[in-house]
Amino acid sequence: MAEALGARTSLGLPRQLQSVLLKLAKSEADPIRKISYQYHLVPPPEIIAKHVKYNADERRIMAAAMTLPVPRVIHQIWIGKKPVPVTVEAWREHADLHGYRHHLWREEDLRAVGAYENAIFKGMLEAGDYPGAVDVARYLILDQIGGIYLDCDWYPAQRGATFHDLLQLSGLGAFAEDIPRNTGAGVALLANSFIAAPPSHPVFSKIIEALAGIRAELPGAPAWWTTGPLLFTVAARSTAINLAPADFVAASAPAAATLDEVRQLAARAENTTSGLLIAWKPW
Repeated sequence: MAEALGARTSLGLPRQLQSVLLKLAKSEADPIRKISYQYHLVPPPEIIAKHVKYNADERRIMAAAMTLPVPRVIHQIWIGKKPVPVTVEAWREHADLHGYRHHLWREEDLRAVGAYENAIFKGMLEAGDYPGAVDVARYLILDQIGGIYLDCDWYPAQRGATFHDLLQLSGLGAFAEDIPRNTGAGVALLANSFIAAPPSHPVFSKIIEALAGIRAELPGAPAWWTTGPLLFTVAARSTAINLAPADFVAASAPAAATLDEVRQLAARAENTTSGLLIAWKPW
């Protein structure tokens, strides 16, 4: 019965049961239980950590990589049959305005980085787990090309400023989520929806190498555990990382918001914050 409710969390409960308890704590406005269930809604930290270990040479390479520039290219990935969202065109325009290249990767494009030679990517794509497949693809792209990776549910919050204006763009860069998690590498969960990096940073080859073992140990676990932010956090927190400002996400828009409404949000954010992203999922 417990197995049917998902892998056990760091609190020792089946994941789906703990998710229900978390929803109940939220509905009852119980902040202590809510924070506890959120914090422990991850697998036992040692499961991920044992697959992400660096040797001395890798640590030296990661330290040296902090001085390497992030290429001026914005990568986005869109797979599946749904139309490409309008956010992508907004980033294409932003890239043109600020002297970046913009690359939208579709299924066939990903052959160039060997995605179809990666068993985890292929399996997730065939299963229709597009978020997980996109997780894997972003690591392959950043490992081989470097640059800035952005999920398609971001919209640019600034027109007059861009990433190289407001961030330290050398070495590995990301931003922290608001909810603390028991990662085993500190309480901050790093989002993998924005990542900046020079090519060949060892974090990405280590993640790619770890994928099969983690997926085997956590079958049926959500992508954010096995391919997404949790794995990225454990891998990245073994080295120095540039964190974006706390207001990097300037605003959030509901999915039902119109493009004009989101543009108005961006206009209000212009020159008033160091935020560069508006969260919006218009599909």
